[in-house]
Amino acid sequence: MKDLLSKIYDYVINYEDDSIKLGSKFDVEVKKAIEPLKESMTAEELERIKGIVYSTAYTAEKNGFYLGIRTALTMFVEAMQLPDDPDKS
Repeated sequence: MKDLLSKIYDYVINYEDDSIKLGSKFDVEVKKAIEPLKESMTAEELERIKGIVYSTAYTAEKNGFYLGIRTALTMFVEAMQLPDDPDKS
């Protein structure tokens, strides 16, 4: 199931207009954040830091997607419980 969710995130969610717009905003924020480091680091070091930031953000977003799906499914399953089932109350 996690493999399926991974594919949905990577090939569908990640390419939705909202995700692309947020990605552009994130690019601006990353540029602002590393701007002060330009004076004390080489271009290679800055690229390495950018890579770490983007990799971390991607992992956090993907795990947030998994958590959201799991939470939604848990709520759905609980909502579907029959009220007259004594084991489920």
